[in-house]
Amino acid sequence: MGSSKTRFIGSAVKQYRKLFKAVPSPQPMPPITAGKSRLCVAGFQISPATSHAHFLASEIAKQHPDQYETWFYWTFSEYYPYIIGKFKHVEFPAELKGHDTSPMVWIESAAAPTGGEGEGEGGKIDIIPIGGDVEMVRWVGANFKDSQEVMACADKGPWKTMLDIDSVSSVLHARNGPKATVPL
Repeated sequence: MGSSKTRFIGSAVKQYRKLFKAVPSPQPMPPITAGKSRLCVAGFQISPATSHAHFLASEIAKQHPDQYETWFYWTFSEYYPYIIGKFKHVEFPAELKGHDTSPMVWIESAAAPTGGEGEGEGGKIDIIPIGGDVEMVRWVGANFKDSQEVMACADKGPWKTMLDIDSVSSVLHARNGPKATVPL
């Protein structure tokens, strides 16, 4: 029998492996719903900024279901390989070059390309990178200033989102948060 210290370390390693198990890259996305844009968020399973972007994207789709659908991908070990592959042919604005944190937020649409092109199951798609949580809040301020619910969610910020009574478990947003309108 091992010491209590050995048992504790073994238990911690098991919990770490369970929490940060490899999540395979997602399957190709289904076609974008006609007339809508897809708000995509990829990031770490446990991250205050990713949690905030997750809840904010969900609020946008909830308040504007005729314009937006959501898609989420939560991983730890596969985040960077996925992002590198996803954006290898996308032109980034100067202020986003070098973005290397979680989350990454972007918009996909079947509209005329402006950001960069990707292949979707329905053909060519337009990919417009937004950036991380800070850039998403800026984007929301510029595009949803007349939506009180969306602006209230944006104004909370990542740490207040985590402490909010309605999202006390938001630090585990990948498991307990809102589900995407377009599943993996």
